[in-house]
Amino acid sequence: MTEQQAGADELLALIRSTFRAVVERPLGPLNPDTSIADLGIDSVSVAEIVIQIEDALDIEVPTSEWVRVRTLSEFVDAVNRARQK
Repeated sequence: MTEQQAGADELLALIRSTFRAVVERPLGPLNPDTSIADLGIDSVSVAEIVIQIEDALDIEVPTSEWVRVRTLSEFVDAVNRARQK
């Protein structure tokens, strides 16, 4: 496993655990194609998740990025773009 793959796996794990902590209920398996809407997560919860991820990684994900996010993989992509700035 490359360092980049390890970093991506760690990021996905952080996002998964943050989703579960914010929602405070079992979500079942979360894979990259999981739809946030299908999880029953509303926009207020998404905002809370974004804030926790931003704090954990010391980044800022622009609102224009996260309001378009529909799946976990899109969420990871938005966070990665913010990390590269």
